[in-house]
Formats: sequence, structure tokens, C-alpha cells
Amino acid sequence: MYPVLVNVVYEVEMPSGYIFKSHVELGVTDKKIKEVTTRRQETVVNIYYEDFVDGTEYCVDLKAVKKYSVNEAAYAGVKVYDYNNKENVGVDFYKFDSDGC
Repeated sequence: MYPVLVNVVYEVEMPSGYIFKSHVELGVTDKKIKEVTTRRQETVVNIYYEDFVDGTEYCVDLKAVKKYSVNEAAYAGVKVYDYNNKENVGVDFYKFDSDGC
């Protein structure tokens, strides 16, 4: 049995040249999502989960809008951490292809 983490944050950076479109358009049906916020001019999205079960796969589709063109787009980070214990963290990186996928 996996432990239940009470407050977990997904912190997702938008790729270079993109901003987060709108949390209204997330299409969130997951009742465990408590709040969605943005920062750094909508280039970082924080998704706050309640009662997150460690070892369970969670998926949220984020919509991004291309604000400006970038020749050499950098990788963007995704960090998942326990809000009450920020030492318990996982980090990964992603990058859009040239067609934006």
C-alpha cells in the first residue's frame, strides 16, 4: 500500500516562448485538484493536489499559447513535491518539438 500525501504540488514550467492558457480550460475532472495558480507572467503553473496517493499516475492536460518565437527553445522543468516536506521532490524536463508538440 502506498502512503497518502496530503498536499502535493505539480510545478510546471512552460517551454520558451509559451504561456499557460487558462486554468478554466484545464478540463479538470479530478476532484483531488484543490487549486491552480500561475506565476512569472503565466510561464509557471502550480497545481495543488489533496490526498495524493504516492505511486499512482496522475495526468493533467495543460494548454499553452505561443506568445513569441524562439530559435533555440530550452528544456522546461516539471517538479512534483510534498508541500509540507519540500525535500521530498521529483524533477523531470521536457521540450516541445519544432511543431509545438
